Amino acid sequence: MELSRASEALTSLQEVMADLRAFWLRPTVRRGFVDALGVPLDLTTLRVIRAIESLEGSQPGVAEVATTLSVDRSTASRLISRAVDAGLVERSSSSFDRRRVVVSLAPLGVAATVEADRLRDELLREATSEWSERELASLTTLLAKLKKGLEKFDSAGPSV
Repeated sequence: MELSRASEALTSLQEVMADLRAFWLRPTVRRGFVDALGVPLDLTTLRVIRAIESLEGSQPGVAEVATTLSVDRSTASRLISRAVDAGLVERSSSSFDRRRVVVSLAPLGVAATVEADRLRDELLREATSEWSERELASLTTLLAKLKKGLEKFDSAGPSV
């Protein structure tokens, strides 16, 4: 691909990625998703319970949740407290170190993740209903490849 065509393609990619992010940030989309969940939470709290879910089995504390969410400990602690107050997350003592507080999903938090998965699957199924299996597989493969290419900049930042 010649340089100008590659540049155009990258510009188009950036625009599509920005448009997708903007879609998920639209208040109507966010409210609709949260309302459909039927569980008292906002999308930030959903991110918290997703982070805890991803750390399941490792007895995560505030530090691990903070790292997963890419926020500082005080922010993670505040977000976890909101989730605890909503009945989505439970705090307990570590089975390895009684001085350490660990977090886990409460039954309501588990139910929220299950329902969020169902809603996300339904939305994506509907949005891609006219796609072939091959198109869907291609998009998935290419997005995974893009993610892998971007991950090398995670700690170093881009060199451009």
